[in-house]
Amino acid sequence: MKFNQKQRQYIFIFIGFALGGICFEIGYYFIKGHISLQQTPFILVGVFLGSVIGIIINKNK
Repeated sequence: MKFNQKQRQYIFIFIGFALGGICFEIGYYFIKGHISLQQTPFILVGVFLGSVIGIIINKNK
């Protein structure tokens, strides 16, 4: 599947949030000694759904 520029932007947004979530969990682990999965999965699911909707809306015509 070939993505246009708008679709690539949504993919990069999702990747950025995923990397941010991973860095947050690693930092939290180093500071507190355990991971905290209270908010990160919900943030990633929300960004994933938004990205998928954005990719579908901006599909090639």
